[in-house]
Amino acid sequence: MNFEAMAGLFLKLYKESKTVEFVKSASVYCSSFNGLPAKYQTAAQEMGVLLAKNNIQLVYGGGRMGLMGLVSNAVLEAGGKAIGISTTLISTREGINENLHEIMVVETMHERKRLMFEKSEAFIILPGGIGTLDETFEIMTWKQIGLHHKKIIFLDIDEYWSTIFSTHFKRMIEDGFVRGIDQKLFIIVKTPEEVIYNLCNGIQPDQGYVSKWV
Repeated sequence: MNFEAMAGLFLKLYKESKTVEFVKSASVYCSSFNGLPAKYQTAAQEMGVLLAKNNIQLVYGGGRMGLMGLVSNAVLEAGGKAIGISTTLISTREGINENLHEIMVVETMHERKRLMFEKSEAFIILPGGIGTLDETFEIMTWKQIGLHHKKIIFLDIDEYWSTIFSTHFKRMIEDGFVRGIDQKLFIIVKTPEEVIYNLCNGIQPDQGYVSKWV
């Protein structure tokens, strides 16, 4: 989706609701590995610019490496605000982006994830590895059991995420381990522009979702 198409979506939203209001902050979960394929690096940079341009504060793990570094620098260079939340262990090994507006260093991963949750109104999942999966599935579990109703949006660059959900997640539903309605826990989109569109408060991709223990 290009910027012209996105403008058309916003116009449609405006006509329907008379207002376009974004969430004020969003956590971004993604890889801290350097040297990833250009398609992922470009997407991270574009995501950062769009967050800044739409006054959505970035909340992330605080790193200066990999996609984490790219998205945070893009936010800052575009005039946006970014908060980094790291741990003592990770900050000594991977470093911290010292240009952030706010840096928090805590002792445990549990503290880190709790603070990221508290400071965010939505969650954006970029391509990542085991750490990204850990953060993502925890926040999905919290939503499943009714601890929050915040949006969870996967940026599906080159079908990085849809492959998982069209195969193993589908199998989990078919075999009875996951409810079909749990597909409404999240939304999968193809471009950073679509992420921004779905961060409008007027857009409810999970409308009708019923938590596990209701």
